[in-house]
Amino acid sequence: MIALVLAPTVLSLFTSSVTAAALVIVGILMIVQLKEVDWDNMVVAASVFMTIIMMLLTYSISLGIAWGFVTYAVAAIATGKAKEFSWIMWLMVIIFAAYVFFGL
Repeated sequence: MIALVLAPTVLSLFTSSVTAAALVIVGILMIVQLKEVDWDNMVVAASVFMTIIMMLLTYSISLGIAWGFVTYAVAAIATGKAKEFSWIMWLMVIIFAAYVFFGL
């Protein structure tokens, strides 16, 4: 109930110009981490590439991460490294695939 009353005031305090600066800083912090990626491992490189591209094309960090998980699973299956996945990883891949392909 308090949020309903205070929402118009809080929303007017944090305009898009304020949040844009924070998003730029978050983007810089995300790009800095790319130097740590094992670019010689094609499974990892493909999933990182798809994550970045889908974040840019869909304007959604969550969709980019979902595409990265799905790509990682497909590439691991194609290279025979799927046996290394734990059941939690498979569960996350199934959830992200449902999110990407069915919008669940």
